[in-house]
Amino acid sequence: MWRTALRFDRPIPVLRSVNKYPHFDVCVIGAGPAGIAGAMRAVSFGKKVCLVESSHRLGGTDLWGGTLPSKTLWEISKSISHMTSPTLTGRFMDPSLSEKVKGHVDHTKIMDAVRETSEVRERQINQFIKAAGIEVINGKATFENEREIDVYAGKGEYNTISSDYFLIATGSVPREHPLYPCDHKLICNSNDIFKMPLPKSIVIIGAGPMGCEFAAMFANMGTIKVFLVDKDERILPREDEDLSDAVYNGLVARGVTVHRFSQLFDMDYVEDPVTKQTMIQYSIQNMKTGKAESITVERALVTMGRRPYNEGLGLENLKVHVKDGVIDADNLNRCKPYKHIYCVGDATKDMKTVSAAQVSARHAINSMYGASPMRQIPRFIPNMTVGWFFDEEVAAIGMNESQCQERHIGYIVAKQEYTHLSRGIITGQTKGFVKLIVTNDREKRVLGVRAMGMHAGSIVELASLAIRNGSSAYELLKLNPAYPSVAVGLVECVRLVLGRASRQSNQGDEAVVKSWVPDHFSRGRAFFEEVKKSTEPEE
Repeated sequence: MWRTALRFDRPIPVLRSVNKYPHFDVCVIGAGPAGIAGAMRAVSFGKKVCLVESSHRLGGTDLWGGTLPSKTLWEISKSISHMTSPTLTGRFMDPSLSEKVKGHVDHTKIMDAVRETSEVRERQINQFIKAAGIEVINGKATFENEREIDVYAGKGEYNTISSDYFLIATGSVPREHPLYPCDHKLICNSNDIFKMPLPKSIVIIGAGPMGCEFAAMFANMGTIKVFLVDKDERILPREDEDLSDAVYNGLVARGVTVHRFSQLFDMDYVEDPVTKQTMIQYSIQNMKTGKAESITVERALVTMGRRPYNEGLGLENLKVHVKDGVIDADNLNRCKPYKHIYCVGDATKDMKTVSAAQVSARHAINSMYGASPMRQIPRFIPNMTVGWFFDEEVAAIGMNESQCQERHIGYIVAKQEYTHLSRGIITGQTKGFVKLIVTNDREKRVLGVRAMGMHAGSIVELASLAIRNGSSAYELLKLNPAYPSVAVGLVECVRLVLGRASRQSNQGDEAVVKSWVPDHFSRGRAFFEEVKKSTEPEE
């Protein structure tokens, strides 16, 4: 049967199992952030729910190769960076001691701490999943037909599950380099890196947010030589130049070698003539100057983004259409042409963040059982905060200047540097800024906020409701943050755009206000109104 299917290029038939579970109201495939959020939301409607997970560990990429381990590693590396920084430690101890700290950093303990963080969170998830009465079924799920899936649990054991609704939340996997696939030892991806000891030198292929985050983490250790290959002229090209340049300068200051506007044209294994250790030699060429160079490192990390993971789901047994790895779904995230099979999170073309995945999963369950079953799942969430962790923490919400200009939206922008925030002066951490963007009209509606520096995520969250509701900067003026918190920086930006600042603007780089108006200002306003109307907030 199997050979015949392969020979004639037919779908491989799904093995049927004699073991059959009782019927469920909702079957969630994938126990990552989206799957867990969807399962818990279904329980709140009083439904019988099962959660199918192939890896035998709950939490998905978030716990085992994504946000949680990477941010744990960043926090540890940032602590090491502070302890080894003469600028910070020199305020209260002999600066020469900071160099000695590097020799006492235990890389094995660091990676143990990273793994322990994931294990702690997994235990917590297990506890509330069990308390909710959700049945966890371990095994690989494959659709037998539109109403049943088979779950292969290993050792020839198959179980059949039937359900009223199915929620596909299988997440994503790292993209491979088209020419240099990962061997998961010396050439690795973001899922591999946390299972390995820290290297002495590493090249990171891809200078997007993920690549820049890893570059910052390794550089903060102070003992790892980091190289970053960037095919663009500047890192984070979708963000404004001031933020991109600040991140770049921070990485370079930490000792990262950034190959800007460079293309990788060769990567191979070589033997170190002294230690006889197998190394990676990569070759790049600058696309502007034509200059080529080859560098040898211990390890290569490929960070070229992630792609939806739906292999082995048996979609060929359904009428579902898949294009470029993405399941074709309607505006309710229902897999066409079905009304009872949904896909959410990284398995879709939605925003690839934990928060966005959880929102889409809850919306899908609301569509199944909620009071507004036909409310579409938002593809664009204007008040969704995005956080990155480079040399300094960076957070963004709403639109940036470039996006406003692309949409012909007139705006006023105010920028406040950390150098003139009391909190920054107190801690000695004066690298960073807060930037507020509002409409260039009488209403001064909030369009976006960017922050870089300590507690950046907490700063931009203050503007979340204002962006969601299309509120004015005058509403933000009602904020009264505790002094001397960094949130004072956002309020100062509000005062700057309203002409009520505690100091004169544009007298130096620490407090700047500027404006931009498109050629056709009315068209810009009309576009902004359409963006506001088409974005429906979550219930």
